[in-house]
Amino acid sequence: MYARVSNKRKDDLVNQVRYLEENVKDYDQVITDVGSSLNLKRKGFLKLLGMILNNEVSKVVIAYPDRLVRFGF
Repeated sequence: MYARVSNKRKDDLVNQVRYLEENVKDYDQVITDVGSSLNLKRKGFLKLLGMILNNEVSKVVIAYPDRLVRFGF
C-alpha cells in the first residue's frame, strides 16, 4: 500500500494509513511519503517504483488516485 500527503497535511498521513489498513485485507508493506505529488523524487515513491520494476510488486493500493501521482493515474 502507498500513502502520501502534502507537507501542509502531515497529520493526515496517520489517518490515511489507518484507513488503508482497515479496508485492505491482504498487503505486505505500507510505503509512505510526505511531499508534493508533482515531486517524482520522493523516497517512498522511488522505492515503490524500484520494487515494481524488479517485479517485486503484484498490486499497489492507494486511498485516492492522486496520492501516487497528480497527473496520468
